[in-house]
Amino acid sequence: MKIKKQRRLYWFHLFIMGLVGCLIISWMGSYLFTHVFAQQPENEWSTPVNLSNSGSSSKPQMLIDSLGNIHVYWMDNIEGVMYTYRNLSKKWSEPVQVEVPFDRALSKLKLLPEPDGTVNAFWIDAVGNLLYSRGVKGINQFDWSAPQFITSSILGFIANLDESQTSHIVYVQKEGADSGIYYTAHMKSGAWLAETPIYTSLYYRNITSENFHLDIAVNNNKDLFLVFDEPYKEQVLTVLSTDNGKSWSEPLIIDQREETDSPESIGPKKGKVQIHEGEVV
Repeated sequence: MKIKKQRRLYWFHLFIMGLVGCLIISWMGSYLFTHVFAQQPENEWSTPVNLSNSGSSSKPQMLIDSLGNIHVYWMDNIEGVMYTYRNLSKKWSEPVQVEVPFDRALSKLKLLPEPDGTVNAFWIDAVGNLLYSRGVKGINQFDWSAPQFITSSILGFIANLDESQTSHIVYVQKEGADSGIYYTAHMKSGAWLAETPIYTSLYYRNITSENFHLDIAVNNNKDLFLVFDEPYKEQVLTVLSTDNGKSWSEPLIIDQREETDSPESIGPKKGKVQIHEGEVV
């Protein structure tokens, strides 16, 4: 396994964060996606489109379905959750207020679209429960199933969808004697994999949303690679599963504070893992 420490942000990630920072602005078409992702500086950005037309909008969430349609949710302080989509003709629908199971949890929501047009939604509610719903495209918006409870006392999570439409979910549980990092999976059939501990530590009882970090990647063999921070030891660790998350390797330190480091220096954090041309980086 070849793992390289990553300290850079890719243009695509910057683009997504730019979308959040700029509130509800968007871009025009596959042209921008193709050229921004390819990092070709000679191409220009399209003119931003104001989707919300409101100064009270926040927490935008975007997904691109299997056909290339763009769907955007956001929170309006007056109207509630709003929704619009852009079709293949590059036309945006009129924003409408929608009832969704993730309601006011947009800032802690992960949407994973599948090739058949359905969408998996994972989110943390106001009391720290991790929940799931499945969205099926209706006439003008998604029809969402009733929320399914996954687990409680969640600080944060990360989710990834592989080629078999299995959703891999890794989350941080911070209460109880077994506080730490756990894994579960949601199969295309609707079945759930039993909760599996990856890394438990008493340090995680006091962890906060500001100092935890997770990143996950899945290769073509369905091997799972997870990178996470151990903030109180100032370490970046990685683990591997070769049996679809049923068991995990012992943590391997890929970066840490050394005794020779200056006391003023910042310890390593926010490790990244990606699959590039079959290699783990």
